[in-house]
Amino acid sequence: MQKIKGNIFAFLGTSIFAVNFVSMKVLVDLLPIRIIIFLRFALASIFLFFILYLNGINFEISSKKDKNQLILTGFLGTSLYYLFFSYSLKYISASLASLLCSLIPLITLFVDSIINKEKLRKSNLFLFIISIFGVYLVVDLKIGADNYLQILKGIFLMLMALAAWICYTIKAEYLLKKYNTLVILAYQCLFGSLITLLFSLDSIFSIKNIFTASEVELILMNIIFVSFFASALAYYFYNLGIRYLGVTISSAYMNTMPAITLFAAYFFIGSTLNFKKLIGVFIVTAATLIAALKDKFEINR
Repeated sequence: MQKIKGNIFAFLGTSIFAVNFVSMKVLVDLLPIRIIIFLRFALASIFLFFILYLNGINFEISSKKDKNQLILTGFLGTSLYYLFFSYSLKYISASLASLLCSLIPLITLFVDSIINKEKLRKSNLFLFIISIFGVYLVVDLKIGADNYLQILKGIFLMLMALAAWICYTIKAEYLLKKYNTLVILAYQCLFGSLITLLFSLDSIFSIKNIFTASEVELILMNIIFVSFFASALAYYFYNLGIRYLGVTISSAYMNTMPAITLFAAYFFIGSTLNFKKLIGVFIVTAATLIAALKDKFEINR
């Protein structure tokens, strides 16, 4: 029963994450990036601590070591990840960013082989190369345009975001086995917002401009979505997935994100949708899914 719950929660979490790419793509064109990140996690933390208070859940963290881990995971999974991720959206599409994010299971296999000093399997290397080809099909390179360097910059920033996310999931697993998931998430959002605020003091007063902007309704709608749904609810679901399934299997659900983001971007912000992109998404999804299932089968054998 726990595995069924874990699979449902991991899927729901990553599905909301997928739509989050589109919402953030809208916001980065309207607000300073550091302000977006501060607002989303500050509001999410207030909401989560309110829920904890209403339910009478003790959110005291007595261990100094655990407090330091919470600060670290808040920095990695909220502040650092979203800084790299948001800046990447200045140069690449939401669909491409989501597609790169779905490579997490394959990248995790590479990281595991390095940490455990094991030889990388040829099959995993082959799947990784195939997935890179799928990413290439989705990249919007226009013939004769001078956007090559910008796209490469965006891809590099997104890969840095993925590195921060992988470190976050590894560090978060220890905390999630020891404390209530909502407690961990509330502190991670709080510390992530405070850390981001330290880098946003020069633009903090721009928040007042939100209410005078011509797109005020669009901004507020997306801030609400990324704060309460994509931050609080999605992270809660995803952390429950990690608790019930572990990091590796939960990460495999990132496979569902590219397709959801591709269609969400098409319907909500009018991004192009063609056969080439669909094939690219299918190739990456298939490669990462095969890698995850193969790895799980070999562990259980």
